[in-house]
Amino acid sequence: MLCFSTEKENELIQTAISGGERAFKKLTEPYIPVLYNYIKLKTAEHADAEDILQDTMLAVWQSLASFSGLSAFKTWMFSIAKRKIADFYRERRAETEMIASFPDDIAAADVWENTDGNLDLYDALAKLPEEHRELVYLVFNAGLTYEEIQSLTGMKTGTIKSRIHYIKKTLYTLLTQKGDGEYG
Repeated sequence: MLCFSTEKENELIQTAISGGERAFKKLTEPYIPVLYNYIKLKTAEHADAEDILQDTMLAVWQSLASFSGLSAFKTWMFSIAKRKIADFYRERRAETEMIASFPDDIAAADVWENTDGNLDLYDALAKLPEEHRELVYLVFNAGLTYEEIQSLTGMKTGTIKSRIHYIKKTLYTLLTQKGDGEYG
């Protein structure tokens, strides 16, 4: 993922605020695939993920002037995406009168493709609770620091570190065991 220096990022933000669409595109384009995959992790439906991504990018554009710089720009974008995901589920609940929580178990076939039928990393990840898959994604795919994850999730840095340690141990166990042991 392309990262800008803080100075260059601030310059792009100011240009985008002044109506510079090219600056906005240059500023946000590196984060779009990572944001999309994060949203897809939470929704498991391609069309829903695309809609939420569009809503997220529109909100980023509309509220760019309110970006205070207290967090990293990418963290700020993730917080907007997280709110848009929550909005999506609130709207869905209102429409379907169903429970407004995230799905407990995102279908592994939709999110983690397994081509050979053997226990592999994708199968092991699919066995993790959604909250743990989110942490794995934020650390290893999105490249967020523990401090950025803390500002996004409200979880303490020490808790994040201990959960990541526990997740790594669990994944190691799942990947080295024979059979289909359950995640405990």
